[in-house]
Amino acid sequence: MHKSAQIDTHPLFDRALSDLSERYPSLQQDILNSFYTYVSSETAYLPETFGRDSIFNEPYLAQRAKLRHLHICLPPSTFDVNRCQQDRKNPLGDPENDVFLVYVRHEFYEHRFLIVALLQPDAHALARDTEVMKQLGYIAQEF
Repeated sequence: MHKSAQIDTHPLFDRALSDLSERYPSLQQDILNSFYTYVSSETAYLPETFGRDSIFNEPYLAQRAKLRHLHICLPPSTFDVNRCQQDRKNPLGDPENDVFLVYVRHEFYEHRFLIVALLQPDAHALARDTEVMKQLGYIAQEF
């Protein structure tokens, strides 16, 4: 990346972290620091709390906007560092530990990122909710 990564956050993300701040006081700053290093390294640096990173395939609006989701662990949990990134997934059937960091990279300014939301609990179920995904897709598209 030629320029330092620029990370913006959407109010949806800020609200989600605000709701979690009592249980995890430093979570927002920890996520932002880890994400900054992760994207600045072009994903070469992989924190133990970050897992699979992939584009949403549905709905089409989210896919077209290149909306992505990154599996993350909430403290004190971590992923097995011996597993490759694509195999680091949140467990289905454990809604409290099923968390996605939803983000998008700017189409023209590749050093810019918007963290849109933190989907939890039961991120996989939320990702199947068409209305939720349309809202996230619109936000990504506007970025």
